[in-house]
Amino acid sequence: MYSIRKISRNEVNEALALALEVFMQFEAPDYSPEGVTTFKRDIVENEEFINSCRQGICPIYAAFDGGKMVGIMGMRANGKGFYLRIGFIPLSEEQETDGIRFTPMKYVVR
Repeated sequence: MYSIRKISRNEVNEALALALEVFMQFEAPDYSPEGVTTFKRDIVENEEFINSCRQGICPIYAAFDGGKMVGIMGMRANGKGFYLRIGFIPLSEEQETDGIRFTPMKYVVR
């Protein structure tokens, strides 16, 4: 049975290691070498970000199976459809900065 909860500060490294493992397997093949380097630098090797996660500023939620972390919550590069469905509007086509792909969007409160 799976359980989902906010991880503790002591589980941040495990969560980021899982994020890197999943990124390398499923996302990195579609990224340039620069994009892979940027992902590693900005997420899994970024001490400021890691400390923010440990302090709860950037909370991470994880799925556990029998006590083992098996997934973490986050958006993939193609999570764009989610934003469109909840009302975000693309400002331009997909862009790339430092090897990381993104689509600038805005949300207008109606």
